[in-house]
Amino acid sequence: MNLKETADFFEKLWFEKRGLVAATIISTAGIFAILIGQVGLVWSLVCTVFVGFAIAISWWWSRQPPVTDFNRIGFLICISCSDDNESQKLEEDFIRPLSELLKSGRAGDTIQVIEMPQHIAATIKSTEQATALRIKCRAHFIIHGRARVRLINGKEVHVLDLEGGVSHSPVTTTFSKTFAQEFTELMPRKLQLAKENDLLTFQFTSEWADVVARYIIGIASSISGDLDYAEKLFLDVKDRLHSKDSKFPIYMKLKERTPQRLFEITLSRIRGMYFEWAETKDSSYLSQAENCINHLAPEYIRTKDVLNFRAIIAFVLRHDVDEAVSLIKAIGASGQPQWHLNLAFLLAYKGQFKNAIRHYRMAAELPDIPPEILAQIEDFIVWILTKEPDKYQLYYCLGYFNWKIKGDLAGAAKDFECFLANAPAIPMEKEKQLAQSWIEEIQEQLAIAP
Repeated sequence: MNLKETADFFEKLWFEKRGLVAATIISTAGIFAILIGQVGLVWSLVCTVFVGFAIAISWWWSRQPPVTDFNRIGFLICISCSDDNESQKLEEDFIRPLSELLKSGRAGDTIQVIEMPQHIAATIKSTEQATALRIKCRAHFIIHGRARVRLINGKEVHVLDLEGGVSHSPVTTTFSKTFAQEFTELMPRKLQLAKENDLLTFQFTSEWADVVARYIIGIASSISGDLDYAEKLFLDVKDRLHSKDSKFPIYMKLKERTPQRLFEITLSRIRGMYFEWAETKDSSYLSQAENCINHLAPEYIRTKDVLNFRAIIAFVLRHDVDEAVSLIKAIGASGQPQWHLNLAFLLAYKGQFKNAIRHYRMAAELPDIPPEILAQIEDFIVWILTKEPDKYQLYYCLGYFNWKIKGDLAGAAKDFECFLANAPAIPMEKEKQLAQSWIEEIQEQLAIAP
C-alpha cells in the first residue's frame, strides 16, 4: 500500500472504530520500532502508550458534532448520502446554496449554518435522534434525512427524504399540534429530482427550504418571546416571496400566512404595552399602542382584539366614552363574559344603570371567568374611582360585580354602603332602593354562611 492509498484508507475509515484501531496499531508499532534502539525498552513503551492515548483523544474529539456559537441561531443540516459522489453533489448544489440563502436577508447575520459530517449524519435514523443531536449542538433548527440515487422509470433520480425540527418555548398541546401540522404542510419532505435537471431542481429546493425555514424559525422565535427577531424573519419571507411563483402551493400558503404572522407580532407588542400601562398607569404606553394600531393594515383594524384595545385607548386617552361603547359593541362577542363586563362598565359610567346591570347578569350566567381577568376589571374600576371620586355611581356596579361575578359578599356590601353614603347627591331613587335591599340579602347570606 503506497502513501496515497494509506491516506485514502484513513480518510474513509478514520471515524469508524476500525479506523481508530488501525491508526493506533500502525502508529504505535512504528514509534516503538524507531525508539527501541535509541532510548531503551521502558521509554519506548512510555512513548508508545502516550502516542496511543493521543490518537484515541484525537479520534474521540474528531467525532464530536460542531456546536452553535453563543448569541447565534444554529441551523443544522444533517443529511446522509449513499456514496461520496452523491455527498459532493448535495454539498455543491443544495447545502451550499441553502447556506448562502440563510446567511442573507435581515436576519442572516444571526444565523450560523452547521453541516453535519457524514459519519454523524449516517447515525441519525429517527426524529428522536435528530432532536437529541440538535440539542447537543445547541441548534435551533435542524433539517435531517438522507439522499440517494435510484433508477425510476429507467432514469436516474435523486431521492431526498427530509424532516425538520425546531426549538421553542413550551406551548399548549393544541398549539403544538397546530405548529407541527404547519411544519409538515410547508417543509419539503420526500423529493425526487431528475439527474438531467438536478442543478435547477436542487436550487429550487434550496430556495424552498430557505423560505420555509425562516417562516418556521419565525414562529418559534415568536412563541419564545423574541418578537424583534421573529419580525425580521417574517419580513425576509415576505421579501423573498415577491419574486417567487405564486402558483406553487407552498408559496401561496406562505403569502397568505406571513401577513397574519406579522399582525400577531404587532398584536403581541400592543398587548405588552397594555400590560405595562395596567401595571404603571403610564399613558405613554397606550400612546405607543395606538401608534402600532394606526400602522396596521385595514383588514386587521377591526379584529376583536384590536377593537378592544382601541376602546380602552379611546376611554383612557381621550375620555371618549361614546367611541369606546361603539367599539365594544362592534366586537359583537355577546357570548363572552369579559365583553359583557366591559360594556357594563361603560354603560354604568354613562349612567345607564339598568342596561349595565343587565350585562352584569348576563356575564354571571356565562362560564367561569379567569381570576386574573376579574382582578384586572376590579382594579380598573377602583383606579377610575381614584381618578374621578365624583363617580360614586360606580360603587353601585362594583358592588354588583363583587357580589354576583366575583362572589365577594363582604366586599359587595361595603361597595353598596359606599354608594348609599354618597347617594343624597345622586338622583337615583330606584338604584338606592335596590342597593339597600341587596345589602340586606347579602347580610342574610353572610349570616347563614358556615
